[in-house]
Amino acid sequence: MTSFDTAPVHAPAATRNDSQALPFIVAAAILFTVQLIIDAREFTGDAGAYWALSSAIIDGTFPQTIRGYAYPLLLTPFRLVFDHSQPAGLLFLKIGQSIGYAYAFSILIPNLYRSIFGAKLSTASRLIPSILIASVFPGLISYPLSDAPSLGLMALALYITVKSIRSKSFYGLFAAGAICYLTYNIRTIYLFSFIALAIVVTTFFAKDIQRRAAALTIFLAGSLLSALPQMAINYTHHATVSPLLVTDVRGASLFARQLTWGMVVDRYETYIDPGTGKATPTFYANKRGAAVLQKNGGFIANQSFTKILTMMANHPVTFAQIYLRHIASALDARDGEVYTKQPSADKNPRSVLFLIIVTFGITQLGKAIFFASSQASVSARMLHTLTLLAPCIAIIPGAIETRFFLPLYCLAYCALAFQQISRRALVVQLGIAAILTAGIYSFAADSVKSPIHARPESYVLGNPG
Repeated sequence: MTSFDTAPVHAPAATRNDSQALPFIVAAAILFTVQLIIDAREFTGDAGAYWALSSAIIDGTFPQTIRGYAYPLLLTPFRLVFDHSQPAGLLFLKIGQSIGYAYAFSILIPNLYRSIFGAKLSTASRLIPSILIASVFPGLISYPLSDAPSLGLMALALYITVKSIRSKSFYGLFAAGAICYLTYNIRTIYLFSFIALAIVVTTFFAKDIQRRAAALTIFLAGSLLSALPQMAINYTHHATVSPLLVTDVRGASLFARQLTWGMVVDRYETYIDPGTGKATPTFYANKRGAAVLQKNGGFIANQSFTKILTMMANHPVTFAQIYLRHIASALDARDGEVYTKQPSADKNPRSVLFLIIVTFGITQLGKAIFFASSQASVSARMLHTLTLLAPCIAIIPGAIETRFFLPLYCLAYCALAFQQISRRALVVQLGIAAILTAGIYSFAADSVKSPIHARPESYVLGNPG
């Protein structure tokens, strides 16, 4: 049985050549430049939905939707300027995103990484995560999408929690709870991170039961404060004061629907036709999953957890293959623009380069978790890492977009930047990275040759298109 060391986690002191201001300024300039290159002016898909909801926040007419209030609220200042002057509003959005993401990727997340793994930071190394994310995922920092904001807020909640555990601060736990709920409200898949962080609080804050219970209560009280607007929205549209987002779609759970989609879709992306500017959803199908779904009654009849679990029990090998394909697809970052203007089949060189980087980074991260010379125990490092990676793990059974694995990419890039490379382990790490790169690339390069522009329901015979 795993035992958890409840000793407080102490972050190592900053080194002399570790400046935060300079990397922040340079990172902001890099991120702003990338946004100017992408030049996002029209928002479609998820980005368009969030941008529209920010207008509803201003009007005080938040509609019935599966999305929470928190991210549209963050976008409200930019939308206010946009409503008066579109060019000024878009410029203001670019500046705001540059500042926010520069702070997250050059200051906050590096500091969090150091507090967990005891790594040494420098002015130059702080820039590496920002440069890699800007290169691999330019779309995530250019469009009003929820992936990077949710990761940044979750990292902030975890960092405050780690510091509060060290200082035994109940005020910090209250703030961490409030921020953690906002993360869930922005992306519901972070519910799993919320649970993991609650476990961190109760496990490491104190040794006696009473103080652990008090810590969890205060953490949840902070969450409840942030949940009040969502509770009011739920009461207006659903006559319930639940703090949870109501994500039912046509009578079925959104997550259950995503799990059903995940049986027939390896990955999906949005293709923007350069000539017409029209957005086209693009899917890459899994024929084995579609066959299992067809044998068991089709798409509509299987949008429930119990039926999906039953199919998993009856076809364990098939589902293992499906989910391995999902992981491979998520690690193949050829579509980091999110709204792509070039077919994914034409991006094989990009795929190979980014696969080499992330797979070696993952080996560095694994080494940091199990072998880093940190004051935190291995179990503590595992639980802290799980708090950030829980959304990636939870989304594996669903329909995958590469951006859903942003937390893993970010931690892998941090491990590359901050974790010392051991000569003794280097050969093994390079071998693992080479095997992963070759295997993932061979699958992904073949998968993207056959894009489908129909909805996943149509892959299964006998279902309405």
